[in-house]
Amino acid sequence: ASQIFEAMMPWLRQQAPARLQLTPTATAEVPQTLTLATGARMPTVGFGTWKLEGTACYNAVRWALEEGIRHIDTAEAYGNEAEVGRALRDSGVPRHELF
Repeated sequence: ASQIFEAMMPWLRQQAPARLQLTPTATAEVPQTLTLATGARMPTVGFGTWKLEGTACYNAVRWALEEGIRHIDTAEAYGNEAEVGRALRDSGVPRHELF
């Protein structure tokens, strides 16, 4: 997977960040968590950290945690482990609350 990701990096760096406009709907009922085959409960709403770097990454993860997000999508291949880790640590959110 790492080799594929590295091969795609030149193309990925040329892509603009995605921007979504979310509109709440009165009829949508989204469960708070999903139960995985292992029995672990995963929050249905997560915050992705792909393409985030430096201070912007740190601030975005802190904001997500302050807003109650407990599912942080990160990967070694993103190259922002230090910023994500620092934001998690500095947030004060107990580790057992995070997915």
